[in-house]
Amino acid sequence: MSITDPLNAVLLEPDEIEVKQIKSDEKVNVEVTVDQISGHDQIIAPEVNGDYHYSVVIHWNKLQLKASYVFNVKVR
Repeated sequence: MSITDPLNAVLLEPDEIEVKQIKSDEKVNVEVTVDQISGHDQIIAPEVNGDYHYSVVIHWNKLQLKASYVFNVKVR
C-alpha cells in the first residue's frame, strides 16, 4: 500500500500498518509481513475455521494522512 505525494510526485510507503483481527470477543494484533515474490505487504489468514473481522489502519506520517479499512474473512 503506497501513495503518491502530489507535491513531489514521489511514491511514499506507509510509515506504519496496524492490523487487528477480531473473532467473537477476542481481539489480537496481526503481524504484517512482506511477500517474497511480489514484495507487497501481506497478512496470513488463520487456519482455524470461522468468521474473522479485520481492522487495518495505515499511517503516512510525513503527509499526516491515514486510511482505515474493515473487512471480513470466512475460513472454511
